[in-house]
Amino acid sequence: MTRLTEDEKTLAHNMLMRFSKLPERARNRLLLKFAEQEEVSSQIAEIIINHFDKLPDEIKQLLFILCEQEEPVSSLAWGITYRFRYLPEDVRQILFKLCEKKETAEYVSWAVVCNFSRLPEETGVKLLLKAIENGAAGDTAAAILFRFGEFPESISTRLLLEINEDSPDRSYTAVALAANFSKLPAGLTNELILKLTGKSVAAPEAAAIIVSHFNELPENITSLIDELADAEIVKIVIAEAIVKHLNKLPDSFRTLLLKLSEDSVTGVIIAAAIVKNYGNLLDDVKNLLLKLADTGYSAGAVFWATARNFNELPEQVRSSILKLSAQKATVDGIACAIVYNYDDLADSILGMIRASSNKEDANNKVVTGIINKFEKLPGEVKSVLCDKLAERGQDGNDFSWYFRKYAIASHEIRNRYCIKTIVLAKNTVALVTQVTQVLKDRKTP
Repeated sequence: MTRLTEDEKTLAHNMLMRFSKLPERARNRLLLKFAEQEEVSSQIAEIIINHFDKLPDEIKQLLFILCEQEEPVSSLAWGITYRFRYLPEDVRQILFKLCEKKETAEYVSWAVVCNFSRLPEETGVKLLLKAIENGAAGDTAAAILFRFGEFPESISTRLLLEINEDSPDRSYTAVALAANFSKLPAGLTNELILKLTGKSVAAPEAAAIIVSHFNELPENITSLIDELADAEIVKIVIAEAIVKHLNKLPDSFRTLLLKLSEDSVTGVIIAAAIVKNYGNLLDDVKNLLLKLADTGYSAGAVFWATARNFNELPEQVRSSILKLSAQKATVDGIACAIVYNYDDLADSILGMIRASSNKEDANNKVVTGIINKFEKLPGEVKSVLCDKLAERGQDGNDFSWYFRKYAIASHEIRNRYCIKTIVLAKNTVALVTQVTQVLKDRKTP
């Protein structure tokens, strides 16, 4: 199948916009010409559905060819549900065919929910149940939750509770539930949260919902937090949610926060969350930040978060945090934080990046940071960084790859760097390949 030229794509688009004004023979010939071209198949599907009663059978049959393609699925699902009452039964059955595979059933779910009032109630329910059965449970639940109240509550409740608990998409349900919490009746919300907390893939989002709406939920649900906080993935979400909502949570959450801050994983999350929400927190939680800045596993996170929110913190707090975390944090964490936030930092701490670039643990994180912010760094800093990183040799491969990918370093610095890394790299053959590609990609000699 040959690809369409730009002129042909324009022709197809114009045909859609002016279809009713074209001579019948001309428009039918064009529909047949473009029907199997996926680039414009969505537009063709829309034309046929919207003008179905005016088209010959030969053109109508194209819908059954289009439903085998990937591109027009969304247009078919939306168009058929929207104009359901005007279409014959064989065309309506395309919706059930699309529900047989998860990839296409997802589109049908959203189309059915959004156009539910245009369908016979029994048909709409059957389609959604079939979509749930064939793997589109998460999308179906999300669609219902986002459009909750737009069709009978009894049907919404029934369908939501039909969701397969083993569905890999349960996190979509949790995200949609969080976004639409206030729309749902309490009984349904509670039942959904209980189901979500029982599945590892959805438990993190469910835990965040519990913390965020702690005062609105019954005890049998709020009591789940202690148990959920023992799960490795879930406790990360809980830690961040506690900091964000701590001022409206019971005192018991302060105890849990202190416990989680002593964990090497959640301590990092809490450190960053405290900096981000510093202005809204009470003094006892603010003071926890200094402790985390003086702790090895979280010092880098405190430094990073402080650099990103530099102007949001009081000057005295910034000074204390930078001094403490600079002693404890890994060099790459400090260097990367400085590079990413170079324009917002005080002159007194910018020199730290020069020292960082010369240390063994200033790894490819530093390289990434430098490349992403390269144009904003002063020329003398660029030069020092390139020289020092090139001298380390082993990271030359990483740096060359980033040069090639982003192509933002000056030719002078890039060429000097490439020459040094060729000489000093431990794996010279691999690096020569990288550097050759860098030079090949250059737009100017």
